[in-house]
Amino acid sequence: TVFRTHQTQGYPNFVDWPSHGSVTHHQSYYKWIERTYKGGVRLLVNQLVANETLCELYPYRDYGCDEMESVDLQIQSLYALQDYIDAQEGGPDKGWFRIVTSPQSARKEIKAGKMAVLMGIESSALFGCAKKSGQDGCTKKSIDASIDKYVDLGVRSFFPIHEFDNALGGTALFGPSELFLNIGNKINTGHYYEVEECPDEEYDHKQLSFFPQSDESPLKEILQFFGAIVNPILPTYDQSLPSHCNIRGIYPLGEYLIERMMDKGIIIETDHMSAKMRNQVLTMAEIRGYSGLISSHSSSGGLTTTEQTIRLRDLGGLVYPLPHSAEIYSDDIRRITEIMSEGDYYVGVGFGSDINGFAHLPKPRENNEINPVEYPFISYDGRFSFDRQTTGNREFDINVDGVAHYGLYPDFIEDMRQAGMSDEELAPLFQSAEAYLQMWERALASTRQ
Repeated sequence: TVFRTHQTQGYPNFVDWPSHGSVTHHQSYYKWIERTYKGGVRLLVNQLVANETLCELYPYRDYGCDEMESVDLQIQSLYALQDYIDAQEGGPDKGWFRIVTSPQSARKEIKAGKMAVLMGIESSALFGCAKKSGQDGCTKKSIDASIDKYVDLGVRSFFPIHEFDNALGGTALFGPSELFLNIGNKINTGHYYEVEECPDEEYDHKQLSFFPQSDESPLKEILQFFGAIVNPILPTYDQSLPSHCNIRGIYPLGEYLIERMMDKGIIIETDHMSAKMRNQVLTMAEIRGYSGLISSHSSSGGLTTTEQTIRLRDLGGLVYPLPHSAEIYSDDIRRITEIMSEGDYYVGVGFGSDINGFAHLPKPRENNEINPVEYPFISYDGRFSFDRQTTGNREFDINVDGVAHYGLYPDFIEDMRQAGMSDEELAPLFQSAEAYLQMWERALASTRQ
């Protein structure tokens, strides 16, 4: 977790990390990615993530905190990783890790038995589009130049919004865990989140007031005392509302960006948009008949509602849930498959892994004393036998460690099978790469260059 104390020693003993509950330690070493590739992953969307405000709060860093400079360094590192893996496998183009820039190149690499890697950007101020002191950090001209730059570098998907409001629109609110990010939003934009009742009852987001005033609280007098001092400068939210959503939707610069992304067939990542902005972007796509939208690490709890899932389905877009546990993810696959199967497009439901994001990885199954994963086990496609993964002196067991790192997804799939997920029910997971490629092809077919 973010705040617990822990042993920081890594290789070779890995005492406390990687861990399924960690959000700050590295969990995607290339050998771990290779293990999951052997387990069936054939398309990996690698998000290049940056957040200037969180970076500036951290005292130990080797580089500056400009978000797009960080993205540039990550692009260089990803190409360097591809070269390194090539070298391990015998030379240029020999490796299993292949960066792709089109559905055609992805299909070519997958047909050759390799893993296609698509680059995206998940930044809180995409292209410098922060909104500080009421001033926009970008213009239409700079947005055009940035799109051209990053398309030339191989990037094919963008998150217009990440953790904070910016010059493009409002950010999504996820509930009480947003307290820390709310402070970051204040630092970044000059304002705390401002809320209204959500447009759909499926949203269960509730923001915490810093010092809530509750008639039922046994600490009412103490809270009122501190609240009288602090609440004039810290937000207080109306707890009588059934849910809290950001009042901010899409801004004119955000509308311009979305139109330009659709012009060029770029994948629009809808997660992290406020409820209002997400619905507005869906409407823009519906007007254009644009398929290239995805909710790529949504989950239960109203992050992507049933109505939005149906709208994405009808457009030809995708919804890939964030796997919190074998039980929850199995239910999410069933639920999304049922909805998507009523549409006209190929059905696939992938992992919204969010590795090293502000979300924990799947924990051990609570009832895994019943039908635990027994090692070695055979992969879903029958091609590989997997024993417990070992790195240095640490041996990982899905029954004990959960998905402590990226390499344990084959074990997680086996855990879902042991928990009662049939191979037929799992099929949409192994159709997710094809579904993504078909969505990408439809997006490119409707471009306006």
